[in-house]
Amino acid sequence: MKKRVMLALLALSIGLGLPPASLALSGADVVGAIDKAKVLDASIRVNAQVTPEVIYISTYKNPKANDRDCKIEAVLLAKTVMELDSKIPRVEIRFYSQNALSRFKKISVSAGDVKAFAAGTMQEDQLLNSLVLAEEETKDPNVRATSHLQENQYARRKREVSSRINKNVLEVSAGLDPTLEDVYLKAEALRLAEKAFEAVGDDVDEVSITFYDGSKELSNRNVTLKRAQQKPFSEALNSALKDLELKTVKAEKLAAEGLDVTTFEPSEGLYLKERKELVGRLRALKEAGVGFSKDVLVDFVAIENGLTTLDEAVLRDKLAKLSAFIGKYEENLKKAKEIKPALAPKASPAAKTNDPAFSENVDQMKAPVLANPDGYLATMAARLAKRSPTGNGEDHPNFQKILTFAIDTLRQAGRTQDAARLETRLKEIKARNGN
Repeated sequence: MKKRVMLALLALSIGLGLPPASLALSGADVVGAIDKAKVLDASIRVNAQVTPEVIYISTYKNPKANDRDCKIEAVLLAKTVMELDSKIPRVEIRFYSQNALSRFKKISVSAGDVKAFAAGTMQEDQLLNSLVLAEEETKDPNVRATSHLQENQYARRKREVSSRINKNVLEVSAGLDPTLEDVYLKAEALRLAEKAFEAVGDDVDEVSITFYDGSKELSNRNVTLKRAQQKPFSEALNSALKDLELKTVKAEKLAAEGLDVTTFEPSEGLYLKERKELVGRLRALKEAGVGFSKDVLVDFVAIENGLTTLDEAVLRDKLAKLSAFIGKYEENLKKAKEIKPALAPKASPAAKTNDPAFSENVDQMKAPVLANPDGYLATMAARLAKRSPTGNGEDHPNFQKILTFAIDTLRQAGRTQDAARLETRLKEIKARNGN
């Protein structure tokens, strides 16, 4: 019912006019807009890929949703994305099955569809009936593996995972969590291997998992498992843990340790508007990559837990103090954005190339790298493939310059694990091309 109302309001919101076309749009921008619009449940993961011709959105299908529900969600998602940039011609939404990640339902929504509905020249039923919902299956095992692995980390904090198939071996790359002892790192590798074999089917017989170390030691850790090894190891682990009781205990109060500002919604009660604003500001800081002390969450939880026990004056004072505390982080972020790079844009190695994929604006060039380094490199390789004598974009001389630029950008942003992983890739490419 909620989505029906949102769809009915689509004409009004679009009719107000789209903002000017943005200069750059990343997958992170798209996902952030979707999260903010609350089209989907906060627990549902969304991924986005930006290309000049179409924006691809991948998410999971609600098991209870019928085809009409999917079409309504697709229109709302397309409308949300198109509000970011008036030049977006089409949005393709893929609803993946949670039980079989190789299958998905695809709906393509054009800018013309959305504008026609907004202008009143097309009614809701006409719009939904005109949309084709096609069921397809992902053929690329790399795509299946990466999305599946990203969702199924469990022994450590969520980290970016990527994969590629080299002959009959799936090579998985992930950041090393230095807090994990070897036994837990092995358990994580076993879990990733299990999910990798599920995702790629019979396409590979071996998984090689490398946890890349971002510290100065650069001590990467690797676990290699054949398909025949994985199953007995998993069964042995499950057998060893089956008698270990895992209880569900109802919490009496909210705990700072369990508070995730990206999904948390304040409870009803006093100063709800102010509390929602605080969560929104914390969410914005996190999305910008700004870390904040645990004291911020502790203070916020104290407010949430004290809604019925603290006096209004005390709550108001706590809210004011916390707002000022968060303001200091926001001010630091603002100052950081105002700092100009020491080198002029043309001094960038990437800007020296004649490749049309590059922009003269260094910050604009860095945005897609930071948002999705693997997706950025895949896009660049695809563009260079047509100009490469081997048909492989990675063999084009400019790709090494692009990769070097990505490595430098990630290191400057403090993402040493990602940078180290790409440095290994650069060495492999140089070795393959004899330079």
